[in-house]
Amino acid sequence: MNENVVFCRRLKQEKEALLKAPLAGPVGQLILNNVSAEAYNDWLETQIKIINEERLDLSEVGAQERLFGYMVSFLNLEDLVE
Repeated sequence: MNENVVFCRRLKQEKEALLKAPLAGPVGQLILNNVSAEAYNDWLETQIKIINEERLDLSEVGAQERLFGYMVSFLNLEDLVE
């Protein structure tokens, strides 16, 4: 398998991988290994909509946790993230 290809859990097919982990730490590495660049870019667009629609204040821990939960679900990583 090409090094720049990953089996994307969201799109359920092999796709171009991200070039680097989008977040620091183990969650970023998990995304790098299991989510394609296309799916992560889709998440970035969706994230903006969620923040605006729900008027999330990301300076609040509760809002950060809520958005994190949406991300895990959107990227189909529920069984990998505690």
